[in-house]
Amino acid sequence: MGSELVKQLLNAGFPAGKPGRDLSGIPTIEELIAAVEEIHAGFRLSVKRINPDEWEAHSGFITIDGEDAYWARHGATPTEALAKLWLALNPPK
Repeated sequence: MGSELVKQLLNAGFPAGKPGRDLSGIPTIEELIAAVEEIHAGFRLSVKRINPDEWEAHSGFITIDGEDAYWARHGATPTEALAKLWLALNPPK
């Protein structure tokens, strides 16, 4: 994951560094999955390779405030796709 994407995550409030790991702010795939799933109980998170150089992370269809929504973001790795999905759901303040 590139440093610019890490900066965006930190600026949007993604928790930096946990005990026992470096403080670079780069989240693990497990942390990103947990963070996305915490956003809305209705998420049915899926991460899949859609071609050799591209991954997609998506929420499935969910209803928020009476509106159906489908959130998806793409990246070169599953971690990058999840980070972009988290950012879409948590824009910088």
